[in-house]
Amino acid sequence: MGNAALSNIGVWFTTSTGIIITSLLNGLAAMLLLTSGFKNYVKFQYVMWYGTLLAFATMLVVLFTASPAIFAERLDAFAIASGGAANFYQTAVDAARAAEINLNPPFSLLATLLVAPIA
Repeated sequence: MGNAALSNIGVWFTTSTGIIITSLLNGLAAMLLLTSGFKNYVKFQYVMWYGTLLAFATMLVVLFTASPAIFAERLDAFAIASGGAANFYQTAVDAARAAEINLNPPFSLLATLLVAPIA
């Protein structure tokens, strides 16, 4: 997007102040939802379920339509825009290899199912 203001907002959310304020607001929203009645909570769960399905489908489309080269290029561009190194992707790959992490592990259905909720 090339928008420095949006990038700065995103970086603010990673600061200790941003994390604390966001957590407090999230807790307040949860408290208000739960104290408004169980009926409202169940309605909100439906919204969250469909939102999760939409996010999961979007993730699959992005992962299956972007080539690794384009991913590396865009990750480097994002790193530069947010104040990181120009070769962020290659640095991360080199660090993983130095730590003897297998970057091409064999397929595991169990690992796939376990990571799906957080992906």
